Amino acid sequence: AQTNETVYKRTLDFRVGHRFGNMGKYTDGKSAAHTLYGLDASTDIRIAFEYGITNDLTVGFSRSKMKENLEGLVKYRILKQTTNNKMPVAVTFFGNAAFTPQKDNAGIFDKTTRRFNYIAQLIIARKFNSWISLEVLPTFNHRNYVFDKLDENDIFALGGAARVRITRSTCFVADYFYNFSP
Repeated sequence: AQTNETVYKRTLDFRVGHRFGNMGKYTDGKSAAHTLYGLDASTDIRIAFEYGITNDLTVGFSRSKMKENLEGLVKYRILKQTTNNKMPVAVTFFGNAAFTPQKDNAGIFDKTTRRFNYIAQLIIARKFNSWISLEVLPTFNHRNYVFDKLDENDIFALGGAARVRITRSTCFVADYFYNFSP
């Protein structure tokens, strides 16, 4: 789940996301110890640059290992929560467009437009105190091409996220999305 936070004005944020491999079993003929319990067997790596145009507007670009996705994103804070509760929630829009330049030997991407996917998300967040924050995330995902005839191009989902601060430097974070697609 996205957060409602944006990158500060004139700040470049560099992020590396790493999805680890199998922690406890053999991967590619190697035991768990020889893949450093999944650290060496990455299933996806994402490198991203996000820049704050203003304190409320962030733009970004990234590349993922999986499907070689190139992504552009925008995040705009529409409303800010106030401490006097005149505005009890923060509302942020997140938009993402992804393009795969992956080699196509099967003719799946015979049209360039089939290579695009889009996400639009409204992030409705409330910070109750310095320890607890919650989010509700209505999300729309459009894929220009789906591989399975039973799959759908448009998917609506509703997400929920929570952050509970345990210590000054440790938080428990959880999120879940319910997919309305059959």
